[in-house]
Amino acid sequence: MQGPAEWNPAPDSLKATCMQAAVHAEEQGVPLTKLALKHSIKSAADSGIAVTLVGMSGPEEVSQSISECVGQNSQIHLCIGMHA
Repeated sequence: MQGPAEWNPAPDSLKATCMQAAVHAEEQGVPLTKLALKHSIKSAADSGIAVTLVGMSGPEEVSQSISECVGQNSQIHLCIGMHA
C-alpha cells in the first residue's frame, strides 16, 4: 500500500488512521473509496444535512459511485456536473 504523498499536510496521526482504514478495507475486499463515500452520505443523512459534495476523477468513477450508493437511501438526489 502506497500511503500519502510526502507533501501531504495532514498530521501524522491522521495519516496513520487513514492507512489503517485502507488496510482494513483491503482485507475485507472493499474499496476504501466506496466505504468513504457511503460513510459521508450516511453521516450527512443522519445529521439532517441536505447536501454532500464529492469530487471524482472521471465519468467511470461517477458511474461506479452512483451504482454503489443509489438505493442506499431513497432520499438521495443526484446533480451531476461534468467539468472538462
